Parts: sequence; C-alpha cells; structure tokens
Amino acid sequence: MHKSASGDRSGLERRGLSLPKGLVDDVEQLLVDLRRSGRKISFSAFVEVSVRSLLVDPEVRETLERYGAAARRPAARGPGDTG
Repeated sequence: MHKSASGDRSGLERRGLSLPKGLVDDVEQLLVDLRRSGRKISFSAFVEVSVRSLLVDPEVRETLERYGAAARRPAARGPGDTG
C-alpha cells in the first residue's frame, strides 16, 4: 500500500533508503539532542517531515541542484539500446 500525503498512517510502507554515513550521523546526533530536550522523534519521522517540507518548497529544484541530487541507479535500458 502507498501512504497518501494526507497523513493517513494506515498505509505506511517501508522503503530501503541509501544515505551517506555522514548524513545519517548528523541526523542521529540531532535526534539525540532533541531527545535530551524532551522531544522524541524517530529517524523515519524526521525523514517524512523533511520530505514533506521539500515537497512544498517553491525552490525545490534549486535545493536539489545545490546538493547535487541525481539518480543513484543507472537508467534502465530498453531493448536494442546499446548505450
């Protein structure tokens, strides 16, 4: 099932996610700091809020460009594509 943007949690779906170790370390440190201040947030909740925030950002294309976002898997080749 696909999770809708409405926030309905009945259709949560777990996806594999590849993140640079340094980024994971930074997020985990922030989550530790938040927990110390009384705010418990899971890694997946942090990612969900971050993605939601990016989705409504009017400068999303510029942000993706600034961080060098690109496909991490090679594009699938069609029949007869010699590449």
